[in-house]
Amino acid sequence: MEASNVFVYKLNNPSYPKIPPFHPDKLHPEYRFVETSNEVNYVYNSFRELLYLMGLDKENYNTKNWNPFKNFISPGNLVVIKPNLVLNNPQKQNSLTTHASLIRVIIDFVIIALKRKGEIIIGDAPLQRCDFNELIENSGLRKTIDFYKAKKINIKLVDFRKEMMVVKRNRISNSYKKYKITKLKGDPKGYKIVNLKEQSNLYKISLDDNYKKFRVTNYDPKIMRKAHNHTDHRYFVSNSVLQADTIINISKLKAHRKAGFTGCLKNCIGINGNKDWLPHHRVGAISEGGDEYLEKNYLKKFYEKLINFEDILLIKYPKIHNFLYYLFFFFRAGFLRVLSKIKKNNFLEGSWYGNNTLWRTIADLNQILIYTDKKGKITNTSQRKRFYICDGIISGQSEGPLEPIPVKTGIIAGGYDPLMIDLSLAELMDLNYKKIPQLDRIFKLKKNKISEYNPSDLLIFSNNSNWNIKKLNELTETLNFIPSSGWKKIIKKSNAISSD
Repeated sequence: MEASNVFVYKLNNPSYPKIPPFHPDKLHPEYRFVETSNEVNYVYNSFRELLYLMGLDKENYNTKNWNPFKNFISPGNLVVIKPNLVLNNPQKQNSLTTHASLIRVIIDFVIIALKRKGEIIIGDAPLQRCDFNELIENSGLRKTIDFYKAKKINIKLVDFRKEMMVVKRNRISNSYKKYKITKLKGDPKGYKIVNLKEQSNLYKISLDDNYKKFRVTNYDPKIMRKAHNHTDHRYFVSNSVLQADTIINISKLKAHRKAGFTGCLKNCIGINGNKDWLPHHRVGAISEGGDEYLEKNYLKKFYEKLINFEDILLIKYPKIHNFLYYLFFFFRAGFLRVLSKIKKNNFLEGSWYGNNTLWRTIADLNQILIYTDKKGKITNTSQRKRFYICDGIISGQSEGPLEPIPVKTGIIAGGYDPLMIDLSLAELMDLNYKKIPQLDRIFKLKKNKISEYNPSDLLIFSNNSNWNIKKLNELTETLNFIPSSGWKKIIKKSNAISSD
């Protein structure tokens, strides 16, 4: 199978099972357990069909010897499964995070390949305010992992973060009231600080004092400067990821306010344990060396400084921040109301098509995943096997990744090349990849390439005849996906305008 090929399975019934641990509804020949569910599991059945479509161990399909992962997982391996577990939000969970039922079926095939000899780690670094225990409980992931542990499978579920923001609901606004930063155990295997220095894609925009403009919302910029400055570009990478023999990246298909959309490439953000080491945008207008918004605006400048002050206060003096919470809240609400009256470029925090920072962070972390050895040293050769899956059964359009509108897109995509998969997803979503920096610019990297292919090499295979054996611009049917407001006039093919 060519690594430039991407496989997309279209579900007739785009829905997730509701009963954890999400057993299959029948005893498939290769299935290693005896438990089944009375609930029809379309996800389990469809993922099996996707593996068949990919031609994985096709000669043994539907027999007890079927082992579709045998080419990239061997007995004794450490396998890390990296889902997208960004935030707990029961109302939008299905469009927000990788569904546990898809993780379940993937684990079953990992177990077949390992032959009970090896280790499985499911890990991610969610958003700072995510309550990980609440997320895995509500999603059914905890019960899924408990099922395997009861079967004596060597499996762990790990929160890769080193700290989290404990939050509670505000009675007046029903928004989150932040009140305490708490330390976490993090990855039990530890971390490596990987310093890309001049090899970083952030290097050229960090020279002189430009590195001082790097920001990620809700974090102290002084910590960012220690990680990223004019000489160093450090990332705090999970050791589980670096020690892995195989990485299975299970992304969630969503619109993204700062990156255009999120797929396999963006999902690598979660291999880094400290969120304040991840540049997401640069403060200020384009003419000021920033990419937060297009034109100079004193209102936005003042708002930027206020938010920066609030972030520092929250981290260093949380009790004072709590005391002033309502003042901050009502000012922000009033400011955003005024800003909404400005029809042109009313974007903030780099949430628009001019964001020229986040794609560089995404590229750095993907290069680390591919080329960094177990000791944290960057090499010139791939260090671990990789397999990519995207959960697009229920996707998140419009204001993703945190406030998406759920849409039943009904697809599961798979392959070996994250850039080619994301390119195919953009094509299916009716998006112009040349206007999405994480696609167009990452394709053009000269060293430590994330993909060895060009867009013209992409070939999509699918059970949907309208998508089967199709190249770029050949699809006769798309998902007609809605991007976020800061991107849709630029990247949506059907209504795109010039960004010049």
